[in-house]
Amino acid sequence: MSRQQRGRTSLAFKLCSAAAVSGLCIAGAVPGFAAAADGKHGSSAVRADDAKAAKPAVPDATGPGASHAGTGSNEAGSLKKQSILFFAYKYPSASSGAGYWDALVKLGGKAIPYVVFNPSSGAGKSANPDYVRQISKNSAAGIKNIGYIRTNYQKRSITDVEAEIESYYKFYGEKNVSGFFFDEIATKTQEDSEYLHILYSYVKKYHPEKLVVANPGSPIVNESITRHADIFVTAENSASDYIHKYPKHPSKFENDPNNSKHIMHAVYGASTKQYNEIIKLSRQRNAGWLFVTTDVQDNPYDELPQNLTELSRSINELGMPDDPRGKADPWIPKQREDPTPVP
Repeated sequence: MSRQQRGRTSLAFKLCSAAAVSGLCIAGAVPGFAAAADGKHGSSAVRADDAKAAKPAVPDATGPGASHAGTGSNEAGSLKKQSILFFAYKYPSASSGAGYWDALVKLGGKAIPYVVFNPSSGAGKSANPDYVRQISKNSAAGIKNIGYIRTNYQKRSITDVEAEIESYYKFYGEKNVSGFFFDEIATKTQEDSEYLHILYSYVKKYHPEKLVVANPGSPIVNESITRHADIFVTAENSASDYIHKYPKHPSKFENDPNNSKHIMHAVYGASTKQYNEIIKLSRQRNAGWLFVTTDVQDNPYDELPQNLTELSRSINELGMPDDPRGKADPWIPKQREDPTPVP
């Protein structure tokens, strides 16, 4: 769950998606619920791998760089490409979750290129057979699976996070896990940035082809952090807040059209009548990746959006964004040895 920084509130709740199968309620961390932003923003930043706007991104070619020369804001409607990164927090049981996952598999990777999956508020302690089967089905349908990991706003032990990365590979297979969704990300301080830098470097050093998504759930504050993930969730809001209370001046990183492939927005509690308006606004706001759902709190990511086929067609009508994946800047540790894989 993404908690709002700097005094904004968020909701914490428990994922009970496995209750029907095991009778256990999973202590949860679902990507969270962003309140209205406070309008405080950091300095200008532009990813160096996007400095040449005329050239499409090449996977793993240049990556996030050190240059932070600002450019202007995005013109309304100037977004050229957009697709879906789907928060799929439904337990894949035969009794209650089959229809949900079957619908995603039927649409396939061209409509739903990425899903974030969350077996047990993270990888869990062992492989879950239901998720093993479902993730394999997703991969066969061309859907890339992104594993959910909490960071507790960069307070969790980095060693523990690295171990969880390796657990995902061990439990579900390196080929079936296409990247990681680092949740509860703070973007305010240099320490916040350095923490994410270590994780990004770890993933890219040992698995350079993997995608890294970071979820602040609100606008970037310290823009040095934008070099240390491939996609940032910079808005996670109710439909009402997204339409009526969106910050007027998000960061220059978010406004730069060249960064659209690195920006995602998630909107929950929408009505089907609001779909077109939300899609239009997301394009004006430079979000190359979008997730919209009619599902509501407490867990707005465990039911399919209404009219999913039509919704996915509308979001994908511009075509797939350029590959957002990059290479990490080398991490030069101060008081910590270079990360090594967990056996």
